[in-house]
Amino acid sequence: MINGFQIFAKFLVALITLGLAAAVVKFLLGWELIPGLDPIFMAPGDKPVR
Repeated sequence: MINGFQIFAKFLVALITLGLAAAVVKFLLGWELIPGLDPIFMAPGDKPVR
């Protein structure tokens, strides 16, 4: 059971890291790797979506 949780935790860390990297690439280069991804950082001209 502990081994299963360790595998799940590593998968979760990898998923979060990939999502954060995709957000940074979108912010810095403007490439949208994941369609519909909301920005983490506000850039000039961005308007909050509500």
